Amino acid sequence: MFRSVAGGTPGGRSQGRVVGEPRSARPYAHPVPSYRVRVVPGVLHRGVDPAAVLPAAIEAAGERTTVEAGTVEVVRGEPRITVRYEALDDQTASDVGRAVVARVGELVVVETSRVTRRSGARWYPMR
Repeated sequence: MFRSVAGGTPGGRSQGRVVGEPRSARPYAHPVPSYRVRVVPGVLHRGVDPAAVLPAAIEAAGERTTVEAGTVEVVRGEPRITVRYEALDDQTASDVGRAVVARVGELVVVETSRVTRRSGARWYPMR
């Protein structure tokens, strides 16, 4: 489930308020770190529709936290599924990442996966 965000600044940056939601109803008192899990999928399991993989990954994360975005890209000839989400701490983020990888693994062979945490404009691997 994606949430529409309002309250952007003139530079186009979002302040993270959900449309129609009063500021006091925001679930966190402080900014919540952003994480992402990237999965490089391999061969599809028999009978799996390729279009079902990204929605399944987003749903797996969405059952546990707020999903910020989900994309499929082709990088250097390899497909890559990315799900970006919020989590209160690194342990929760790791749990969400494992759930996404497990769900994707039911549909395709997972070649590699990695959970990263955003710090400023950069993404750093979880330890």
